[in-house]
Amino acid sequence: LGAKPPTAVPVSGDLARFQGTYEGRGRGAPQQVAIEVKDGRVEVVRGAQRRPLVHVGNNVFVNGATKFVFAEQGGKIVSLRVDGGAGNNVLRPRP
Repeated sequence: LGAKPPTAVPVSGDLARFQGTYEGRGRGAPQQVAIEVKDGRVEVVRGAQRRPLVHVGNNVFVNGATKFVFAEQGGKIVSLRVDGGAGNNVLRPRP
């Protein structure tokens, strides 16, 4: 019963390209998401809370029902779309 856990797919390339702070507007207010790479895995960090992200392919990661979709151009991440069901926000890497 319940949803099947996502199947992890290996990430091609350097995980470090996903790491950074992404900013933008979310539900009418400023939103900031920090992505870190620790011990060979990608994590979303909010305050003291760290949540591992599972790579499901094509620069898409999931944690629970939330998708983290990274857009890449020329080997560089140019945006992060956070799709949490109630919100679908596009964030840009902080310079």
